[in-house]
Amino acid sequence: MPATRTIRLATEADAAAVGEIWREGDRHHAHALPERFREAVAPASSLATELADPNVALFVGEEDGVLVGAMRVLLRTANPYPNVVPRTFGEINAMVVRETHRRRGIGSALIEAAHAWSLARGADDVELNVWEFNREAIALYERLGYVKISCRMSKRVGP
Repeated sequence: MPATRTIRLATEADAAAVGEIWREGDRHHAHALPERFREAVAPASSLATELADPNVALFVGEEDGVLVGAMRVLLRTANPYPNVVPRTFGEINAMVVRETHRRRGIGSALIEAAHAWSLARGADDVELNVWEFNREAIALYERLGYVKISCRMSKRVGP
């Protein structure tokens, strides 16, 4: 029998499981770029502030009742520079699907939830940032129609 998948908004009761999911993402980043990232050492914090903010949505993905993914999406407005067109957009700020549950459609479903949430709040597009090492995530985003709109570069000049 196929697994039952559910995408829903997180609740305060999800704090510990979401914290574990975020920590898995932290480990992935720390392993790939130890000069930029380290594993989080703080315990899972309360989600109350995020859950109360109307410009933030925290979605979770469940498979057979177990949390296996989390995604934070924010509602943003463009910076008020004279040369920037005013607009409202969604920003996927973080997304992690447990390694044991990848390539099952959970990430795609979380992103579709971000699209629907953003659209319902007047956004006409959704943006995200992804580190270049994360080829698996980049491939997912490209399959879902995301395109590169900028390129951030870095050069180490110190010891």
